[in-house]
Amino acid sequence: MSYNPSIPQPDDLISVSQGEIQTNFSELNTVFEQDHVEYDNATTLDRGKHKQSTYIELVNPDEPTTGANESSIWAIEGPTSTQTELYMRREGQSGDLDVPTKDLAIFGVAAAGLFDATGASLGTHNVNMTAVNDSLGVFTCTYPNAMPDTNYMVVICAQKTSSGVTDNPVGWRINTKAVGSMQIVFTFRSGGSNKLFNPDSWNVIIYGGIQ
Repeated sequence: MSYNPSIPQPDDLISVSQGEIQTNFSELNTVFEQDHVEYDNATTLDRGKHKQSTYIELVNPDEPTTGANESSIWAIEGPTSTQTELYMRREGQSGDLDVPTKDLAIFGVAAAGLFDATGASLGTHNVNMTAVNDSLGVFTCTYPNAMPDTNYMVVICAQKTSSGVTDNPVGWRINTKAVGSMQIVFTFRSGGSNKLFNPDSWNVIIYGGIQ
């Protein structure tokens, strides 16, 4: 028997409908368990809490309508993608997906790393990334879980200790880019020319890779 919303009937005797009611409770608990900790979990304090959040793809005319002082997260196939992605809808909006007027894409961080001048990790926040110092100013970042393609977005920042705010302007560029790694070159301006250097600290954040 599957879930039956008509159980119990107004004139049902408990002795007759008890088994069907228990079956309904079991079915509800099974469905609830898909994204939550089930009601009969042995750990009482965990019951009812989210263990994940799953969104089904919405298509016209099912897009969310938001009122004043509210927003919505929803899943839809992007305008230039065959993948179902998450978007956030701003308040007071309705209708088709419209980025960035009505909606904002929710990009996940596919990899991130914070490193020192030798390529060693700083702190414990690195995600899916290691680095090595190939030579002066040249570092290779490697992703243990490769990106699906090379069309991922990269944000880089580097620090060089100096005596003044305008001293030693720092620059960087991506030398090579592959699905499993990327090589970065760091330079600073000194004496009218660019020179290679190893930053005191530098970090990389990669968006757009589906893991």
